[in-house]
Amino acid sequence: MRTYCFRTCISISHSNDGVRENAHGHTVEVAAFLRLNELLSDIRKFEDTEKLIAECLSQYQEQYLNDMQGFKGDSSIENLGEILFYSLADKLDSNNIFMEKLEIGETPLRTYIVTRTM
Repeated sequence: MRTYCFRTCISISHSNDGVRENAHGHTVEVAAFLRLNELLSDIRKFEDTEKLIAECLSQYQEQYLNDMQGFKGDSSIENLGEILFYSLADKLDSNNIFMEKLEIGETPLRTYIVTRTM
């Protein structure tokens, strides 16, 4: 079994109290750990997988999370990680790519990890 890690950063803003005037920004690193279908792994291009991930994450880039569906009342990085995990997993699953886990955080010292339960 081979696992690949794709890392990228997105910039988001949010406010803890839901008031736009209190918004502050974050640049978070998102790392998706993927297992490719063994039969396809030799022919799939990294660029294709990166494009799928970028398409999914682009809707969050430079956005105020509190205004987005799924973040009303909880615009935390942890909630963003949960939403990204399931959104990415659905998109990747339909392309025969299995996402094992997602890590999200602002620094390597504080990372939130979401894994698929079996």
